[in-house]
Amino acid sequence: MQDRVPHRGARRGVGVPCLHPTTDRRSSLNISAPRRDESKLSELDERTQRAWKAYRDSLRDLSGRDYDDAEHRSWERLQRKLAQVEDERSELRTGRGADNATR
Repeated sequence: MQDRVPHRGARRGVGVPCLHPTTDRRSSLNISAPRRDESKLSELDERTQRAWKAYRDSLRDLSGRDYDDAEHRSWERLQRKLAQVEDERSELRTGRGADNATR
């Protein structure tokens, strides 16, 4: 069996070389994150912003002992939420999202 070589017009480092020329004369397929992943990243960014806002709001108008007590609890809650968001972001990067968990 002969080794197949990419189409002569293929550019190095761009997309995935096609073994056969395409009808529209493109020489490679571009691979990008699906829209679903882009949407999920936007959602994760929004959740990060909401977590920080909730932290700030929970401390607004507090002072003295009330602030000290609330700050520790709020900080712990913020760290948990940020860790959850980062875990989901890492799953997207590595392709181990919920869709892949059952495969």
